[in-house]
Amino acid sequence: MGRAFARIAEGFGMKVLVWNRSPVEGHEQRPLAEVLARADAVSLHMALTAETRGFLHAERIAMLRKGAIVVNTARAGLIDESALRTALRARHLRHVALDVFDAEPLAPDNPWLSEPRATITSHAGYKTPEASRRLIAMGLARACIPGGEAR
Repeated sequence: MGRAFARIAEGFGMKVLVWNRSPVEGHEQRPLAEVLARADAVSLHMALTAETRGFLHAERIAMLRKGAIVVNTARAGLIDESALRTALRARHLRHVALDVFDAEPLAPDNPWLSEPRATITSHAGYKTPEASRRLIAMGLARACIPGGEAR
């Protein structure tokens, strides 16, 4: 997912800075502190493990440049939601885009739903008509043809 995201970002003319727990082919890896300090937008693409739980905590959020954007479509536990909301309300962050939350589905009174500088999707941001057709085609191909591939 991270590599695909990087290709799309580069297609829009963005300079991509990469930090990863292990080497990433095709991109120069930078220290985490440098990525956080320089990035206009940070997008998380990692599994939730004991090591990554709370990865983007208050101290790391404070390292982000003023006006940065944070995107999380990976796993909710990667970010301290309270610290993220505090940084957004303090205008340290310009915007957040979240597809995953500590409590799902979101309760009607969840503060993210009334945050004007947050883009919120219901753990289905990928669910475009094109993606749905492709998923259906892949499922049918695999169900109907042993070893079948979707086109």
